[in-house]
Amino acid sequence: MGAAVTTRPAGPGARLAAWIRSREFFDAVVLTTLIRACLLVAAAIAVTILGDERARARDFLQIWNAWDTPHYLAIASGGYDPAGDPALVAFFPLLPMLIRAGSAVLPPLAAGLLISYLATVAAAIGLHRLARLDGGSAGIARNAVLAMNLSPTSFALVAPYTEPLFLALVIWAFVAARRDDWLGTGMLGLLAAVTRLQGVLLLPSLAVEAFARHRRLRWGMAPLLLVAAGPLIYLGINWLAYGDPFFFVGVQESIFFHRAAPPWDVLANLWRGVATVRWDQEWALVYVAPAIAFVVLAAVFGWTLVSRRSRTSYAVYTGLTLLSLAMLTWPISTPRYLLGVFPLFLAIAGPARRPEIGIPLLVGSVVLLLAFLAQFSIGGWAF
Repeated sequence: MGAAVTTRPAGPGARLAAWIRSREFFDAVVLTTLIRACLLVAAAIAVTILGDERARARDFLQIWNAWDTPHYLAIASGGYDPAGDPALVAFFPLLPMLIRAGSAVLPPLAAGLLISYLATVAAAIGLHRLARLDGGSAGIARNAVLAMNLSPTSFALVAPYTEPLFLALVIWAFVAARRDDWLGTGMLGLLAAVTRLQGVLLLPSLAVEAFARHRRLRWGMAPLLLVAAGPLIYLGINWLAYGDPFFFVGVQESIFFHRAAPPWDVLANLWRGVATVRWDQEWALVYVAPAIAFVVLAAVFGWTLVSRRSRTSYAVYTGLTLLSLAMLTWPISTPRYLLGVFPLFLAIAGPARRPEIGIPLLVGSVVLLLAFLAQFSIGGWAF
């Protein structure tokens, strides 16, 4: 008899080489990178054609140093300074911390742009995997990645904003939960909760996922409670820097016009703004776009409740996000915040396989994306 042949497990290099040849690498990494390159070029072209003299005087990278970005760069440089701009306390700490670390080898703005790119790629890989775990085909997984990258507000995935980092952490927290890696899930949820306030919504969502997987909660799932430490860290920063753990509440109301209110009041006020038709840019961006975003988010919530490719945890996360955004008295950034609701991309991915749905969706989304990108690039408000 011949000697038995044993097969050694493939080493890390072989596994990496195999992954680079895989469908996931092309769909998530290659497509995301190509779209990112196109958006960077499109932004420069928009400034050249539409920008005023001041906008055209900025270099290629400075296009992205607008609106929220200077706040994150300021925190990365000087922290939360009680003698400085109090508005900085409204911005959560993880992204500035990463920018500060990256500034050891790159200029701060370049570090922020690189972090956003890497986070977007990570989000695309995780989204692709979630789509397959939910029983979707490779085509559905690719469509989900395309929907994420070509969303009308996905220019915010390019800028040094929290959207790409938050999205990546949320998606991978759900991926970790599907693997029963509860320590990893809790750590990712904690990081999401020190990136954006909505990160705390992961705690009930992931607890539902844990219960759905095992029909009970076990001690091994206790690391999920790490998510709750995120808001505590943020309150601690407020207390240490400003002497008041709730200092941010006054700042949010006095500077950003945000305070909690009953959702029916918020939505009624938004509808009154839509009904006061003015047919100008302010009306479209401040009232119509947020109203449409709420309709889209409500539709996605409905999908999470009825689709066989959804999960109860997706419904909890989407529903709580919808409720939290509907309680903000000035919800003008809602279209951008939709980027953090990954079930949106999963919901689009299936119907987009049909040409009569997918092609109009693609064309409409790209047109809006280019319009909003141009608006942002020349220094205008775009959520």
